[in-house]
Amino acid sequence: MSILVNNAGRIYGSMEPGDSFFRVPRHKYNFQMAIITVKDSSSIVFETIRSVTLPDITFDTQILNQYNNKRVTQTKINYGTCSVIFIDTNDNAFMNKIFTPYIRNYYHAGQGIDALGTSDNSTQVNETIVPSFQSRQGYTPTSTENRYFLPEILVYQFHPGENGRQTRMFNNIITNVSVDVLDYSDSSPCQFTVTFQPERVEMFNKQ
Repeated sequence: MSILVNNAGRIYGSMEPGDSFFRVPRHKYNFQMAIITVKDSSSIVFETIRSVTLPDITFDTQILNQYNNKRVTQTKINYGTCSVIFIDTNDNAFMNKIFTPYIRNYYHAGQGIDALGTSDNSTQVNETIVPSFQSRQGYTPTSTENRYFLPEILVYQFHPGENGRQTRMFNNIITNVSVDVLDYSDSSPCQFTVTFQPERVEMFNKQ
């Protein structure tokens, strides 16, 4: 046992002069997420988050034949989705800051799904089979500057000695929002599980 303990101290201990936290493992709980929207000049920091699953990075490859020798070539990089679990708090932080403005940016000509009711030239809400029916309740093309309501999502991983890590996700689109299951026998907090699809991901250490 002493050999294992000493070996762990040798690997993760103070091995680098002047930096006593050089090899200390990072902890999963020591992070913070910030979201930048086209409506806010500064980032929105969400502290009521349960978990963040960062995007996977996969490489497209192709197997070729070179005189009966297998050769693997790379073609492109694919960025996976980012899954975030938001705690549903009484101040409706997720709904008011992200979900509702996001819907209004893309649907029903800026009114969103909370303004459903009347069509452009019909007073009958359910009258959707008449030839004259028109509605703006579907997707609304946006201007160039509003094309990405979530231009950037940042995840900071803190670490002793300021050897942190930052993950930046650009041009994010929401692909799924899962609402929690209500249960009389469960006293855990309600939550939203949201899936973001970024177009590009950058990861780098922050000294």
